[in-house]
Amino acid sequence: MRFTKSKKLKLGLVSIPNYGHMHPLSQIAKALVDRGHEVHIITVGNETREKVEKIFESMPEVNLIFTEGPLQSTLTIHLATNDKGETGDEAFLNEW
Repeated sequence: MRFTKSKKLKLGLVSIPNYGHMHPLSQIAKALVDRGHEVHIITVGNETREKVEKIFESMPEVNLIFTEGPLQSTLTIHLATNDKGETGDEAFLNEW
């Protein structure tokens, strides 16, 4: 089987901001960047921002996006949009 080089992708990787999630995600991000893709890490930046920035400090080509607010509700608001265009907790719960 022969693989061809794919187009450059713009990828958003989302995770909670603890070491057990961010460290493996940094390795995935590095592999994607090494293949020429654009990578954005999306997480909550309250009290963990400095720790997350330290994990990614050797990868300036990775764009870190920090949301603010309580972890669960912040990620829900930013990520949950249903097919009716609703966002936030209700949209998230309506999908489940």
